[in-house]
Amino acid sequence: MINQQIVKKPFNFQRVMDTALEGYIRRPKIESEITSFIQAHQAGCCIVVGEAGSGKSALAAALIRSNGYLHHFLRKG
Repeated sequence: MINQQIVKKPFNFQRVMDTALEGYIRRPKIESEITSFIQAHQAGCCIVVGEAGSGKSALAAALIRSNGYLHHFLRKG
């Protein structure tokens, strides 16, 4: 059975993205490489690996905001 509360309320990641983008330092080379990879592949995934606090979520939020990518964030807690 589908939880009706989930169906009625779509997920909104705006606050997650806004928080991730606070103090974001652009990385044009990395942003360009990821954008090119995504444009060159119709399916698949791109995995960004880095230490905690290195800006992975901020990078994802910046790419989503500038390119309108379909997205979903997973958050602990």
